[in-house]
Amino acid sequence: MANPAQQPGVVGRIASAALALVVVAGAGWATSPYWLPTVGPLLGVAPAAAPADAGHDDHADHDEHAEITTLVLSDEARKTLGVEVRPLKRSPYARIIAVPASAQVVPGFGRREVTSSCSGVMTTIFVGEGGLVTPGQPLFEIQLIHDEGIKVQIELLDALADMEMAQAELKRLQELEGRTPGAVSGSRIIEKSFQVQHLNHLISSRRQMLVLLGLPQADVDAMIKRHLSEQPAAPDLSRTDALSSPLMERVVVYAPPPAPGAPADTQFLLEKLHIVAGQHVDAGTVLCQLGDYHRLLIEGDAFERDLDNIRRVREQGWPVTAAIERRGQDPLVIGELAISQQAFKVDAASRSVRFYVDLTNSLRGDPDAADPMRRVDWLYRPGQRMELRIPLERVPDALKVPVEAVARDGLDNYVFQASGNTFVRRRVQVLHRDEDYAVLAEDRMITAGVPVAMSGAYQLQLALLNKSMDPAALAHGHAH
Repeated sequence: MANPAQQPGVVGRIASAALALVVVAGAGWATSPYWLPTVGPLLGVAPAAAPADAGHDDHADHDEHAEITTLVLSDEARKTLGVEVRPLKRSPYARIIAVPASAQVVPGFGRREVTSSCSGVMTTIFVGEGGLVTPGQPLFEIQLIHDEGIKVQIELLDALADMEMAQAELKRLQELEGRTPGAVSGSRIIEKSFQVQHLNHLISSRRQMLVLLGLPQADVDAMIKRHLSEQPAAPDLSRTDALSSPLMERVVVYAPPPAPGAPADTQFLLEKLHIVAGQHVDAGTVLCQLGDYHRLLIEGDAFERDLDNIRRVREQGWPVTAAIERRGQDPLVIGELAISQQAFKVDAASRSVRFYVDLTNSLRGDPDAADPMRRVDWLYRPGQRMELRIPLERVPDALKVPVEAVARDGLDNYVFQASGNTFVRRRVQVLHRDEDYAVLAEDRMITAGVPVAMSGAYQLQLALLNKSMDPAALAHGHAH
């Protein structure tokens, strides 16, 4: 029989096996919290009971991963988040489509061109671009250089002078014949009467000729009236205006009257000047362009497939809404508008159809009294981009809330029911949603009269998510 001391290989193998067994046993004991709850029941071994002071408080019966649905805010936090609470109520709602649009002047009536009625040199411009213009207000003054106009004025003044003398002579003869019958030949009286008639005709023709040459009729009549009212007297050469010419050397161009159907107090905006002072102008030269912004049209551009909807809205008289985007502010919403007309054709290139909505405009404040040009600013401007919201379906009694009252989380929608400064998240069903409002389905928790946060729902949802990362909040199931 061999001596064990002479077999070192056997002893080494036994020692290695014992060491491996110790290592495996230690690893199994160290990792038992991970595999024992699963394998223990199969082996008939129950896991060890947790110590009584394992760190759980009187809320230990709560699920460790319970969802937080309640949020308590301070007054300062409510103001910071912009939370506004109001009770739910039923109100009319319209499902809409939004189409791009822009403001336009009324074709044929919104713009007026002012032209020169005579040739001359522009001496004075009374109103600059952007200035407010009243009908009948002086706009320009032109110095006449038309030879024919000067000639006709001289003929008119000569005819007026001859008329005065002829009328005076006729009156003298008639008075003399009245005092002494037969003292004056009847042919002389008839001759003077014919002369007065001829001069009346000459004055009328020269007056009409001046108007045709471009002189304003009111100025011509004023010149005639001024000449007839003057009393003949010897000129006072000591006065600087003693030898002033009775002719019209300058013509004033006035703003036109309002368009037919426009209010009597309509005011224009001088959009563009086409001349400068000192420039020579001919009869018919466009001097400026005036715009009437009191009434505009909103031109909407809808797809051809929406034509029936637009026609139905117009026939039913449903109001439409316009919205104007503003940087850093909510859109400016203009309500209670009406579709006035539709284009008679579809654009062949874009397959779109245009329609128009009447828009009443107004001034933003009064003109600056210190500004001689009376520059003004209008609330709405031609070319301004807008969005028209056309109703497709009208619900007279809907549970409608602003879109800011609904928070979205994946496929779920939530509102926050309020009780003082405590907000409880409630899952809701959204029936319709647009850019401004959402319509909620009513249930036992969400009904008219329930106070909810009408704004800041997204911020409240973020606050809940942030609080859900707090282990203490998870243990209680609500956040502070």
